Amino acid sequence: MHAKLNNSSQKSALTSLPLGILLYKQGLLEQAQAIGVEILKTQPAHFEALHLLGVIAAKKNDYTGAVEWITQANAIKPDNAQAHCNLGIAFQKLRQSAAAIDSYDKAIALNPEYAEAYFNRGVVLQEQQQWKLALESYDKALIYKKGYAEAYANRGIALKMLNQFEAAIDSYDQAISLKPDYAIAFFNRGNALKELKRLDEAVEDYAKALTLKPDYFEACFSRANTLMELQKFQSALECYEQAITIKPDHAPAYSNRGNALRALKQLEAAVKSYDRALILKPDFAEAYANRGVCFQELRLLEAAIESHDQAIRINPGYAQAYFNRANVLQELQQHQAALDSYDQAILHQPDYAEAYCSRGILLAKLKQPEAAVRSLVQAISLQPKDAEGFNNQGVALKQLLRIEDSVESYERAIKLKPDYIEAHFNLSFSRLLLGDLTGV
Repeated sequence: MHAKLNNSSQKSALTSLPLGILLYKQGLLEQAQAIGVEILKTQPAHFEALHLLGVIAAKKNDYTGAVEWITQANAIKPDNAQAHCNLGIAFQKLRQSAAAIDSYDKAIALNPEYAEAYFNRGVVLQEQQQWKLALESYDKALIYKKGYAEAYANRGIALKMLNQFEAAIDSYDQAISLKPDYAIAFFNRGNALKELKRLDEAVEDYAKALTLKPDYFEACFSRANTLMELQKFQSALECYEQAITIKPDHAPAYSNRGNALRALKQLEAAVKSYDRALILKPDFAEAYANRGVCFQELRLLEAAIESHDQAIRINPGYAQAYFNRANVLQELQQHQAALDSYDQAILHQPDYAEAYCSRGILLAKLKQPEAAVRSLVQAISLQPKDAEGFNNQGVALKQLLRIEDSVESYERAIKLKPDYIEAHFNLSFSRLLLGDLTGV
């Protein structure tokens, strides 16, 4: 009797397991799960049923359950590459990276041509920012699976993070040629193009990504930011509006919209956009700083100082906020406080050329030419192609009665910027002081 019952159970399992798999593929997870559980009642060591239950659990986002089921399956049959790969996926979803990689390695050891296992392994390594190892895994995946668009796309990400931007673009090109509706590949190719300062092409790729996926917020936001870099402020504004429609609670979109409005001289509207960003994110230091600049342009200087102070309270190391605050303090004739603020900007960002330059200009105005020259020399060392820096250095040198040196500084400014009227005027005056009427 017992033997017959066992044979009957085996026959039932054989006939019901394919049905369970079919139901799973059709998305009927509860019915498929019921079949798996029923099989285990009579055959608790049934590998396929345990594996099926693990895959179903993963599909239902129960990754802990998936690990438990598939681990039991692997204990029964440790030589199934697909089960190890699926276990790796569950571990990956649980953010257990080491266990995930171990599972993928086991899958690859059992099947050295398992492209999906290489790909998934690459994804985990990418999440760990191990870009070179991730790239090696994607390359392996592409050896064993031709036309693997996802592997080309992720390979592009790894190459970009390794600063190999041209190679990244080539990889995205491959992904897009294989999958022309691959929105994320267009988006990521746009990012690589932006790194190469091919901004118009980047804008086009972001637009293609949006056409394929109209609610693609990241593509919309990046397109708007790139249009700002191109100084296409009206188009950028329209794109920020679209981004806000997609994601109405995204504070940076409101702050950046404020920047576009400010560039278009719509200052009151810009302030309202910054205010909205701050309602959504009260600790948004950058929005306070941007609003401070806008208040300065509206001649609301005390309000500007207050906004910059708030930015600094939130982020005490915010160099640009100190710099902008110093500019406002200059206008309020609070010169020592302005110098202190420039010093703070430089303290927190030692390569801040603009801060050295503005500090030097202020020191020159305060008749401290030696300190001014030191500050301007530092600015020029950081930005050796800055015509304004050389012009300002010339002004400070003239105050020190180093007229010949001032002439040299003005000439260097003009060489960098031939139509620099102020530098031409200053050069003529210094030459006049030397008794040289050439060009005066």
